[in-house]
Amino acid sequence: MGELFSATLAGISAGLLICLLIGPVFFALLQTSIERGFKAAAFLAFGIMMSDSTYILLAFFGVQGLNSNALVNMILGIAGGVFLFIFGLLMALKKKERKLKMPHEKK
Repeated sequence: MGELFSATLAGISAGLLICLLIGPVFFALLQTSIERGFKAAAFLAFGIMMSDSTYILLAFFGVQGLNSNALVNMILGIAGGVFLFIFGLLMALKKKERKLKMPHEKK
């Protein structure tokens, strides 16, 4: 029971931290409030909250069954590690794109 409480507390903390980050949804909410008013923005915010809650619940209950099997945990850990290693290697080897200058900009 203590493990569930600590996981829930960690999830709530991470969720609150993510809520503070500025993303495209934040700007959509600002634009909606300016163009259509408070009521439309409140409905959009409620929809965003329901959507995020649905994703969190699906992820939680979908992964809950996988956590009990040690073999599955090991396979997922290795697969995740390989994926992150390959991704990091590709990002390190990727050539930086040159920024194109507009005709009116000085060199």
